Amino acid sequence: SAADKLKEKTDSQWIAVLYTNVFQQALSAGDIYRAGQCITSIGDKELAREVIISNFLNYTSPTPQIPTNADMRSDIDKFVKDTYERFLIRRPTEGEKQYFRNEITNDPTRSAEIIYYSFALSNEYLFY
Repeated sequence: SAADKLKEKTDSQWIAVLYTNVFQQALSAGDIYRAGQCITSIGDKELAREVIISNFLNYTSPTPQIPTNADMRSDIDKFVKDTYERFLIRRPTEGEKQYFRNEITNDPTRSAEIIYYSFALSNEYLFY
């Protein structure tokens, strides 16, 4: 459960895990170091994380492994379950599933990319 996550990831761990979650492959140690320097140089960690997430989601090579919006909408429950397991390493509660069902169903502009962005920026994602 989210309550069991008590240890905060280091900047390097956060970057490595994010890259793996987005691209489904590992990032080199040198690239992890350079991205970590981005967080350190900006000073505002939340802003730096937003920039890194945005950049990762907008790469063209390698291509982020994000479901299409059509795939997301064709099986919302599977998308939500897979996203929780991928980013938070747990299954969603019934309340969380219902929240995302409503968000995706009621907002035609809600994209899989935006949902991935929100998971990567969540407080829970900072911990393991």
